[in-house]
Amino acid sequence: MNQYSRSLRGAVVLLLALAIFVGPLAFVYLQPAVGFQDPPAARILVFHLPMAWLCTLWFIAAAVYAVIYLRSRRLIDDHASARAAGIGLLCCVLTTVTGSLFAHTQWGSWWNWDPRETSIFYLLLIYGAYFALRGSVEDPVRRGQFSAVYALLAFLVMPFLIFVVPRIYPSLHPSKANLAPSYWSVLLITLVGTGVFLVWVFRVLCAADRVTSESADLSVGVLRPTLIADERGTEKTLVSDNHPDGVIRSDDGLSTRR
Repeated sequence: MNQYSRSLRGAVVLLLALAIFVGPLAFVYLQPAVGFQDPPAARILVFHLPMAWLCTLWFIAAAVYAVIYLRSRRLIDDHASARAAGIGLLCCVLTTVTGSLFAHTQWGSWWNWDPRETSIFYLLLIYGAYFALRGSVEDPVRRGQFSAVYALLAFLVMPFLIFVVPRIYPSLHPSKANLAPSYWSVLLITLVGTGVFLVWVFRVLCAADRVTSESADLSVGVLRPTLIADERGTEKTLVSDNHPDGVIRSDDGLSTRR
């Protein structure tokens, strides 16, 4: 827990450092954006657009780790999928907040149920329900299975909400952002810097999950695979107590339930 707390504090410090670095770039270096109703306030796009892109990438990562878990059945892969989905949900929240600020300054309303706003709202509900599902299942194996299937179904819905719905219905969002090259430079710095930072956070959280899982195994005295021999000299492997089918497997292919 101490290691996890230190890692979390380090993540917060790096996030603040990133904000201190990007903030002056966006609001001092950049000129007001041309073509918007409130050009100075349009600078928030250098935060809003990277968060939207990273949101999509992390939800894709959650689906990838879900597939890996369904193939490997390793709980650490389930944890990685959940961590990726959590970071994606955080980016989704930040996208919604910055988008609402942009809508207020440009369109005079905090929320307009624009197609893109509606789509991001549904994504918040979908992935919020994902974590509600994880919290409702106590057995880690069943939780991993249900979560993996749900993450894949959510991944199938996500492209429709992000890329299809905004192009079917009229939207207040401009189809193409006519931003100056300086805007794209700062936007790219924000995207890469935030992306690298979030990858680091993801790796730290996965490492913490691995340490926590190993500590839990030791605290409950989980048996490690051990070779034993019966009276006929036939070797058998005693698997751990939390083996999903609870059997003792022998080298002659026979299985006996404990």
